[in-house]
Amino acid sequence: MNRAAAGLDDTGLKAYWKFNESSGDIINQSASAVDLGSAADITITGATYSQTGKIGNALLFDGVNDYGEAGTSLSQWNFLHNTTAQWTIAFWMKAAASIPSSENGIFSINGASASFIGAEIYATTTEQLVLYIGDGSGTATIGLGSGNNYVPDTTNWYFYVFTYDYSIGSNNGKIKRNDANLVQGSTTGSHTNSDASHSMEILRNTRTNSNYLNAYLDEASIWDKVMSTDDQTSLYNSGSGLEIY
Repeated sequence: MNRAAAGLDDTGLKAYWKFNESSGDIINQSASAVDLGSAADITITGATYSQTGKIGNALLFDGVNDYGEAGTSLSQWNFLHNTTAQWTIAFWMKAAASIPSSENGIFSINGASASFIGAEIYATTTEQLVLYIGDGSGTATIGLGSGNNYVPDTTNWYFYVFTYDYSIGSNNGKIKRNDANLVQGSTTGSHTNSDASHSMEILRNTRTNSNYLNAYLDEASIWDKVMSTDDQTSLYNSGSGLEIY
């Protein structure tokens, strides 16, 4: 078993972004056997570098036109929505302002129509976070909402972990904040192995090519496995956060 420097198992770590760069692309730092390498580097449009992060530096997205794109491939993120989908997305985020109306993207690979293929995590004006997967028919495979006020304030950093496992019978999707506040729900439709409708975008909704989020982002990772609860707890580190490497 491959062990990361911080004592976590990095098996399945496709992408890991520390956001410590002072300019240019945000580099995929994963050294896992299955990492996507530079194909998952994030090209940044407009965000502000070298902000104080949860661990080291962070990026600030202005909520107007700042976003990132993690490569251009439509297929490299298919594990988020295909028929063997098992994954984790974990990140530290601090809202910089109240969330505006509509569905404001955090991580998104959906297309610009109702009949998209792919997964997304987005925020709503009621401070709710949503996990949504589409199968190409205009129907949600899962639409799991956290409930209102899940993003509690614009003052503090919070650690969010989304997991999904298509293979189990119920409670396929789970959302946690600060290693607690569990919300879970079940899949209601079928998945597809077709390519995603859009490449991965960060802090912008790919269904609308707008709906940006004004927030700080730090220490984000995407895995093609459901991270163990022990590893989730380790990364949270009693609120202090922990680097993977």
